[in-house]
Amino acid sequence: MKTAGNLPKAAFLILSITLAAIALVFASPREPMELPVLGDSSVNTAPAVKISLAGQKKDEPKPARQPEPVKEPEPDPQPEPKPEPEPKPEPKPKPEPEPEPEPEPEPEPEPEPEPEPEPEPEPEP
Repeated sequence: MKTAGNLPKAAFLILSITLAAIALVFASPREPMELPVLGDSSVNTAPAVKISLAGQKKDEPKPARQPEPVKEPEPDPQPEPKPEPEPKPEPKPKPEPEPEPEPEPEPEPEPEPEPEPEPEPEPEP
């Protein structure tokens, strides 16, 4: 059995690429979509809605505000005199360093007695 040659394979490959490109052209929108820019403008600035779950009684009148009594302005307080600065304490004397103990004198080495030279024996003639 004989297999198809390279020419039909190449033709089908070119045909499939062409059909895919045409399908993409028809599927794409005519005008590009504008994406909204995220930022302050995307935040909802509408005022919040106040929800009252219990409901407000309309029978109760609001209590009348009593006028506040007028307070007399307080007199300015007298400025307090500045306290005198405390005298600086005298510095404590530094303790004198203890004198170093004198080193003990090293004992003088005893002189070694010199050995007496032995007299040489006189040679006999």
